[in-house]
Amino acid sequence: MKNLIIALIILLSFNACKTTKLNSGNEVMLGNLKTFHYHKSESIELDSNMKKYLDIVVEVLNDNSNYAFLIEAHSDAASNEETNQERSDKRANIAKAYLITKGIEGKRVLATGKGTNEPYGARSLEESLKVNRRINFKVYLGN
Repeated sequence: MKNLIIALIILLSFNACKTTKLNSGNEVMLGNLKTFHYHKSESIELDSNMKKYLDIVVEVLNDNSNYAFLIEAHSDAASNEETNQERSDKRANIAKAYLITKGIEGKRVLATGKGTNEPYGARSLEESLKVNRRINFKVYLGN
């Protein structure tokens, strides 16, 4: 029951117009980004909330062969540009690898590291650094 409630909360966070029924009766909406934040600059691993969300995405992708998944990972400006880009690339690739281990074909997952190229807010403040340590996930119609 607890997992169903968590899944429902996650699914309700989507705000797009097209929906897909899951086997469990829940709906997932396409088009909008779901964002998670990393607690530390050097963090690259998926946390339990990210994994729970990706497990739901696996169900959606398995039930809808015409859907694909976008992963965009970002970094704060706490390190040099090269390190920030490498970190965001690793974040994206770790999330993609997680989906592949769950049986999703790699060609259905686009993973990209953005480094510090698309920041939120003024990057000099600690809160702004925190919001820029993020990973965005998006389900969309593929080819």
